[in-house]
Amino acid sequence: MADTKWWDAVEPAEVAEEVMAMGFSELQDHHLADIRYVMVNKEAGKDGCKIMASTRKLPGLISAQLQPKGLAASAADTHAKPIPVFVIQVWSDGWANLDSKARRALIHHELVHINPVEARIVPHSIEEHNSTAARFGDWRQSLTQFKQILDMAADA
Repeated sequence: MADTKWWDAVEPAEVAEEVMAMGFSELQDHHLADIRYVMVNKEAGKDGCKIMASTRKLPGLISAQLQPKGLAASAADTHAKPIPVFVIQVWSDGWANLDSKARRALIHHELVHINPVEARIVPHSIEEHNSTAARFGDWRQSLTQFKQILDMAADA
C-alpha cells in the first residue's frame, strides 16, 4: 500500500472562499480562526462509509507555533491565546469525482464544523442509522426538521 501523502489543497481553499462569501462572516475574520486546507491521497472511512473530508482543530501548542510572527503575544501578555488553527483535509480522489455543486456542498459541510468564536468543532446536526430511518421514518424532531429542509431545497 502506498504511503500517505499530503499537499496544499488549492482548489478546496478557493471553493471555501466562494462558500464563505455566502454567509460565513465569522470565518472570514482571520483574527478569530486560521483555516488551512490539505489534500490527502489515501481514502478514509469506517464501516464501509467513505469520508470525503474531515475537519480538525489543532492543539494549542501546534496552533501557537503556526501563528504569524506579527500576532505573537508580548511577554507582558501571559494570558494571550493563539488564534485557533483548523485543518480541513480533503480526499483527493473523492474531490476529483465531485461536480462543482457537490464540491461547494462538501466544503460548506466542513466549514459548518468550525466555531471560531468558541474555538471548537461543531458536531453534526443529526445522526441516525439508515436502517432506523428506513424502519421508523422521521421519528424525532431533528429528523423531521431535516426532512423539511430537504423538501424546501428540492422546491428551490
